[in-house]
Formats: sequence, C-alpha cells, structure tokens
Amino acid sequence: MSVHGIEWHDQIVHPGFESLDAYQGVGAGTKAMGVTGLTLTTGGVLNRFAEAYFGDSALMTVDFDKEPYAVWFVKTLTVVTNALFYWVLGYWNSKHAGFLISGGALYATVHDGTTETNELISGIATGTAHKYEVHCIAGGFKFYVDDVLQVTISTGLPTGKLTTEFTPLLDLYVKTLDTTSKQFTCSNFWASRTW
Repeated sequence: MSVHGIEWHDQIVHPGFESLDAYQGVGAGTKAMGVTGLTLTTGGVLNRFAEAYFGDSALMTVDFDKEPYAVWFVKTLTVVTNALFYWVLGYWNSKHAGFLISGGALYATVHDGTTETNELISGIATGTAHKYEVHCIAGGFKFYVDDVLQVTISTGLPTGKLTTEFTPLLDLYVKTLDTTSKQFTCSNFWASRTW
C-alpha cells in the first residue's frame, strides 16, 4: 500500500469498531460502540477521563524504530475547551506520536518517554470529522490532516519498542478539566504492523 509516496506493508486494518473485545479501557468515563464508531464520554465530573487502547505487549505494540504509521477518522462531539483529547500511536502520557487537542487547539504531538513535544496545527475545525495521519520517516514524524501535510517534528522523538505490560499500539483518551462532559468518536483506523 502506498501512502503519500511511501510504500507500507503488513498493516493492521480496522475498518469499523464492532465491539470492545479487543480494547482495554480505564477511567470512570464511558466507552460505547455505535454506528459512528467508538465514542468516549467523560461525564460532567471534574478531571474524569475515558480511555480505550488497542494491543498490549504480549500480542502487539508499537516499535518506533520500524517506521510506523497510523490513520484515524476522528470527530470531537462537544466543545473542546477545558479538555484534553489524545489519539496516538503508543501511550498518551509516555512514548507516542499522534494528535492532541488542548485548550481548544489542535497539535501534533510526540513524546520521547520523558518530554512531550507539541506543534500547533492551525485552521482545522475540530468539531467536524477529519482524517488524521502520522507517518514515521527518517529523522522525524509527518502529520497530515485530510491528506494535507500540516507539520513535521524532528526533535524529542520516541524510539524503540514499547515493552511495558499493557502498552498499547493505539491509545484514545479524553479528559474533562471542568464539570462539562466531553466526548469524541473514532470511526475507524489503520496502522502499520511493527511487532
């Protein structure tokens, strides 16, 4: 499969969320399947979060040295201020590469295991559905929205294979920072096979 001029092989294809069987989940918020995909909802309690992740160290995880990529179709369904939204390869608060909404703004995000590096992406309406992609390339990560390159990050990069117990291949996370419930939906994804 060729994506943006790069040939990818052995990808995981998950064209729609049919059940939660393959997903671990934590947090007091809810996770639900519907016709639009997997929806995470925090509820209206300060600092409540909902999280769902796919894969674990025993079966599959991300190896950042094998040039992974991932594609998500994501829509935020509520106001995005006073909230954190992550959809990443890896784990949202450890090594990762993906996307973040914080303070109502959209960012490309990478984490090297110690420090998170974020680059602002302007001009994307986060309340509507978009196709988000992250591609590992030599010396960095490229971040696309709706097939348009937005930013490239070449510092603070994750490396190696994530090997801690229950380390996800893909992680979806939402947290409310006030007493208003926050929600977003991932309708499908695919990713390269790197284990």
